[in-house]
Amino acid sequence: MSTALQLALPLDQPPDLVARLRRKGLSKTIAVKLHRNRQVMVTLDPRRGLGIHRGYAWAPDDVLEAVVRWAQPRLKPNERRAAARVMLAFPVHNYVPEPPPRRVVEPAEPGDQARLDRLRKLHRELNDRWFDGTLGPIPIRLSGRMRRKLAHYESRADGASAIVISRRHVRRHGWKQVIDTLLHEMVHQWQDESGLTVDHGPGFRAKAREVGIEPRRSPAWFDSGVRVDRLHRRGQPSAPTRRSPVVRHSHSRSARSRRLAPARVDVSTVDVLGLRLYYVSHSIAETPPDVRRA
Repeated sequence: MSTALQLALPLDQPPDLVARLRRKGLSKTIAVKLHRNRQVMVTLDPRRGLGIHRGYAWAPDDVLEAVVRWAQPRLKPNERRAAARVMLAFPVHNYVPEPPPRRVVEPAEPGDQARLDRLRKLHRELNDRWFDGTLGPIPIRLSGRMRRKLAHYESRADGASAIVISRRHVRRHGWKQVIDTLLHEMVHQWQDESGLTVDHGPGFRAKAREVGIEPRRSPAWFDSGVRVDRLHRRGQPSAPTRRSPVVRHSHSRSARSRRLAPARVDVSTVDVLGLRLYYVSHSIAETPPDVRRA
């Protein structure tokens, strides 16, 4: 079957994945629920059963055998990890597209409309002054959820471009610093609309200096692009794009397994004077660690 034909099949009528799993040895006592989650590919819960991405309906037999093997309750950890690697290597989103991201709409606060009007006016003025009016109109939003960032640029690759600025930043730091933050995000907008990679590399730093802002960040001046990713088992941080797909297994929840669960390591990156530094924080995992695509 060609890829084009596979992609054209209705998502609510996939090939009989459940029957294939049963033929591969999945116990009839384990309920199966299909989903098309963006990140978690397969889950197993003693009460809810097996949750598996619809895209696995097109997987070859060896991948489904790995799913059945991974779901066994008394499998050795190294064998379970090996099965997870086989499962995550299959590109489920090539057959069942990812659902569009759900955006949480925050309620407006008193004074937001005046702040947004001023930000939009500043965007037009800065666009004319520093970018020769080449940047297109872009939605600007205020966020009360940002704790470690001053602003964030949402690229067109995320669905729709937008500039999001921390409401706390506007209140606390004054408009002079807000203008610098807005210019920083407008440089990202320029990268995005010019077909460049949205990052803090040499091209960004050169353009930032051109528009009169410092192309640097410090712990006291967090802004867009501070992305948090968990550490891979190999000891290297994952790529700062989107989070890797995971599989979650919850057969064992005994006190001993929680005590012996390895610590989870979070890494956040920040550029200081052109150098990328890694801030590492540790927390004890309550369940066995997620298995991620290498």
